[in-house]
Amino acid sequence: MTPNRFSLATLLLLLAALPAWGKSALRVEALQGPNWIERGSVRAPTQAGQALEAGDTLRSGREARSVVKFPDGSRFQLGENTAARLEAHRAADGRTLFAIPHGAYRLSTTQPAAGNPRDIQLKTGTLAIDIRHADLWGATRKNSDTACLLEGRIVVMRANKLLSLEEAPACLDAAPTQQEVDEWLRQTGLAAGHGVIRADGAWKVNVLSLAKRTDLAQLLAKLRANGYPAEIVKVRVKRRNFFRLRIAGLASKHDAQYLAERLKKDKKIEGLWVSPD
Repeated sequence: MTPNRFSLATLLLLLAALPAWGKSALRVEALQGPNWIERGSVRAPTQAGQALEAGDTLRSGREARSVVKFPDGSRFQLGENTAARLEAHRAADGRTLFAIPHGAYRLSTTQPAAGNPRDIQLKTGTLAIDIRHADLWGATRKNSDTACLLEGRIVVMRANKLLSLEEAPACLDAAPTQQEVDEWLRQTGLAAGHGVIRADGAWKVNVLSLAKRTDLAQLLAKLRANGYPAEIVKVRVKRRNFFRLRIAGLASKHDAQYLAERLKKDKKIEGLWVSPD
């Protein structure tokens, strides 16, 4: 950990110069477990492939994860029971600001291309982190915040002091063990076969099919309120039309089966079945 050439005033100006610019080029790449997005006064389940807007807050529930993809391929991952608000993003110069009031997160950037600027800031309860190219893990807790460098370099402002992490792996207060690093990656990484949803996922969890759409409304509202991106689609079975309540986009058959079992156990929903169509 060494003093950084950037002044405190410089970093403060970078943070202050990030207004909410409106729509961004960031998208939710994948998720698992219950997740919500709050946009203005509206709270809805997060959708894989969904574009984010400045002001959006992502929230993950129990055993949940979500992955936000940048246009350059960089990824911002949220662990369970985590919240992150996109304060600003501007595609023209790559300037982005996320505020993380609580929970665990990981930011993994791609190698910046020549002439392609990047300036990402993360704000937590007690930290302001400036990133150009890095792989870092962090957590915002009730009594303390931490940031740990896995690759690259970051600049951190804490208690009005600028600190630089340049030799990975390193944390603000101590060098981590490999066991700790492995645990951090588990906390924020998607678990294959555990209900992962992607925009191009082909598997579905089918909840119920009925002749009237209105008869599915109550169960639809329940699933969506609990953070699952359920939808109603019209299907034709044996020359008859039905309305089917389902959750689409599961990455594999195992992911679909896992989610079906979880809904059965946690939400007491019976009769679910999975399908690739």
